Amino acid sequence: MPNPVYAYTKSISPDESNSIIVDSGVGIPAYLLQPGTPANQKIKIPAKALIDTGCSKTSISKRLAAVCKLIPFQKTRMENAGGVDIVNVYNVDIFLPNKVRFNNVSVAEYADNNRFDIIIGMDILKHLDLSITNANGQMMFSIRQPPDAFHIDYEKMQKKDKSAKIMKEQLKKKQVP
Repeated sequence: MPNPVYAYTKSISPDESNSIIVDSGVGIPAYLLQPGTPANQKIKIPAKALIDTGCSKTSISKRLAAVCKLIPFQKTRMENAGGVDIVNVYNVDIFLPNKVRFNNVSVAEYADNNRFDIIIGMDILKHLDLSITNANGQMMFSIRQPPDAFHIDYEKMQKKDKSAKIMKEQLKKKQVP
């Protein structure tokens, strides 16, 4: 029996087209918010996530870390546009909108903003197929897990389209009116 495919597609409105923000979440040990809960039980906290192919590691906001009462297991250097900071690192599960869950992801915290509380970086994105298309002026974002067995190759598709067009033109020339 083939493995299930988990896919998600979102239409991005023109006023949101400078970034892709999706519904997501973090999974945390339930005892952090509900003392006395068994250590192996986790709960999902919903959050907005920025898809960021320029970010190497997935991160969470200081606000979300505080709401979840996360306990850091180490500190790390975090380079950002403002320079270098020493920040807390936590282990959480990351939920994507296609119902895929990445367990025990080490995430560094970043300064809060008003638009999202998670930044999904390449440490997670490299395990998915991801596409951004703009057909008819409408931006669409799509992901799937597991990745497909084939690559999307626009260059190859363009060559194939040109070849088909040339063949059609040649056939028209050979036809008798």
